[in-house]
Amino acid sequence: MTRSSALRRPACRLALVIALFAAALTTSLASVAVDQASAAATSPATVIVTDGGGFLTFSTQITGVVGDTFTVTNNSGVSIVPTLSGVGRLKVGPQGTQCDTNQGTCLVHDVPGGDVEFTIDVMGSVSFQETGCTPVLQGGEGPCATGSLDILLPQQQTYTVSYGANSGSGAVPVDQNSYDSGDPVTVLDNSGSLVNSGYTFSGWCTTQPAVGSACGGTPRQAGQTFAIIADTTLFAVWLPIAVFVPAMGSVSYDANGGVGSITSTIASISAPVNLATGSGISRTGYTLTGWNSSKDGQGNLYALGETLKMPVGGLTLYAVWGQPTLTLVENTDGLTFQAVDSTYPLWCGEPIPAWGILKKCSSNVNAGSNVTIGAIPSGKKYLAAWGGACAGTSTTSACTLTVTESVTVSATFADNRLSVTKTGSGTGVVQSFVKIGETLFPGSLVCGATCSEDHFPGSTVVLGAVAGARSTFKAWGGACAGTPMTSTCSVTINQAKNVTAEFEKDGLEVTINAPRYGLVASLSPLILCGRFFGVYSTICSVAVKPGQKMELFAAFDPVNFTVTWNQTCGTVSTAGFVSTCEITVPDNGQAPVTVKYECKSPYRSDFEIGGRRIGVGADLSRVSSPGTSIQRACLIGADLSYANLTGADLSYANLTGVDLSFAILTNANLTGANLTGAKLSYANLTGADLTGADLTGAVLTYANLTNANLTNANLNGANLSYANLSYAIGYRR
Repeated sequence: MTRSSALRRPACRLALVIALFAAALTTSLASVAVDQASAAATSPATVIVTDGGGFLTFSTQITGVVGDTFTVTNNSGVSIVPTLSGVGRLKVGPQGTQCDTNQGTCLVHDVPGGDVEFTIDVMGSVSFQETGCTPVLQGGEGPCATGSLDILLPQQQTYTVSYGANSGSGAVPVDQNSYDSGDPVTVLDNSGSLVNSGYTFSGWCTTQPAVGSACGGTPRQAGQTFAIIADTTLFAVWLPIAVFVPAMGSVSYDANGGVGSITSTIASISAPVNLATGSGISRTGYTLTGWNSSKDGQGNLYALGETLKMPVGGLTLYAVWGQPTLTLVENTDGLTFQAVDSTYPLWCGEPIPAWGILKKCSSNVNAGSNVTIGAIPSGKKYLAAWGGACAGTSTTSACTLTVTESVTVSATFADNRLSVTKTGSGTGVVQSFVKIGETLFPGSLVCGATCSEDHFPGSTVVLGAVAGARSTFKAWGGACAGTPMTSTCSVTINQAKNVTAEFEKDGLEVTINAPRYGLVASLSPLILCGRFFGVYSTICSVAVKPGQKMELFAAFDPVNFTVTWNQTCGTVSTAGFVSTCEITVPDNGQAPVTVKYECKSPYRSDFEIGGRRIGVGADLSRVSSPGTSIQRACLIGADLSYANLTGADLSYANLTGVDLSFAILTNANLTGANLTGAKLSYANLTGADLTGADLTGAVLTYANLTNANLTNANLNGANLSYANLSYAIGYRR
């Protein structure tokens, strides 16, 4: 047809010629399987396009589903082209040129009267229009031949997957996804919370199987995939739990010469089995010591109560019987012996009785035997303790045992010793006397010097106490506790005994921390305690009466020293070189007085020499510390006799009253040291620097001062008798 013939047609009017046939479409879809593979089983009729007086008309309706094909026969006399109004694609079949309506207008089908096959892949409508004609009016009105064909398809369907417990308990897995037809689905796993008593989970099934039966449909396992074509429920498959019946074995017991029986133990192979301990069987005179796999004892040995694994074929065990052993531990301090059961005589230790019984310390005995063990100490010993099976038995009796198993018995012997300890501030002597019959014989204990002695068991010892000068015996203690202090004490020595004797000082006693320097005196009564004109006086105590008043005087150098009295002094006063202590003797008649001298600054007492602390009255005798530096050391009244201070720096040290007898001070630096009244007899001061040292009243008899530097040294009153002053510098006779 030419363009001029199209213009002669009446005005085109677009009209919808195809109504919506929903009922027919639904009926058609119902007869079609959901599986896409069978969607093309039904095909719509051929659609004939005719000339409807200037517009296109259609001879039939389209029903079907996606994938169906239909044929358009063009009898309109003009070439037409389809235009897609919906979404998706409309494909022209093999008799024409294929096109994709998603991209707009398809290529012109310019063969009038030709048949064109279309495939439904769209939901919406398709318009057909004369080729090359452009409508001039909206709504399709104009000179062009047009027509519209509605293609109605069902709504695209989605599918779900659910899981059924199939009589199980617990939570099933949940698939939250929605799937289109043909989409792949991954099978979920049972998370472990879905269980069924007596059964084990064995995957899923597309049909519901009976509990205990295999899947009758299509089995699905976790992690597998399948293409979904419909809503799907997968059911749990429950299979019975296999019941394992283990092989069993038995351990049986044979008394093997004994009487009684023990119930066999039955258990599965390799299961742990605790062997019997023997309860239920016995044998006169024997004890059960174990089990053996052989009756003659030559097989495998097992302990009573041992745990083993049940062997294949089981096991028969035979009792192993033995006689218990009684063993006495030898001790050379005494003898242990079995005293009653003469069937098994035992004599162990020293001394063996003189009648010739041989020493024997161990023997088998009938199980259940009652035996008595005795002990005889040797010499001045006593039975201190039972040990082993007799532990806890009183040492005053024998040990009785019922022997049901092997046992060991020991006896500990100790010195039967009497020991005396003196206590208190006083002095005195404790004397021992051994009582034989009614006669007392002097013992060896004189304490004093010897404060212990050993005795034969059962000895009776009488102790007497004698107080020393200005002392009083106050009390007995220990084994003599409770004995009046005015009486002697009688002790029976059947084991080690300890006695205390307390002596207390009477009267007044003075203690000085620096007796080589300080002096404490009293005129009435006379006290002269400390250094007095180069001589040590030891009149340091005196008898006094309760309530007696007296004064003590301490001489000191207040420039370099301080003096401290203890609390015995009621009133203390200081005037010049004298510190006075006023005392009222207490009611007990005891008045201990202590006097403490200390150096003032810059003298020091805060360090050590040879590991020993320095200070007033310090004991540094025989200390060895060559080359030490103790400048300005406070050593008044200290004992440095025999000390080795070779090359030591003692410059400006306060050595007042120090005893340096026999000390080695070779090349020592004593520059400016205060050695007033120091005792340096036989001291080796070879090469020592005594420049400016104060040696007033020092005793240097036999001292070696060879090459010593005595420049400006103060030797007023110093005793240099027999001193070696060869080559001494600065010394003039």
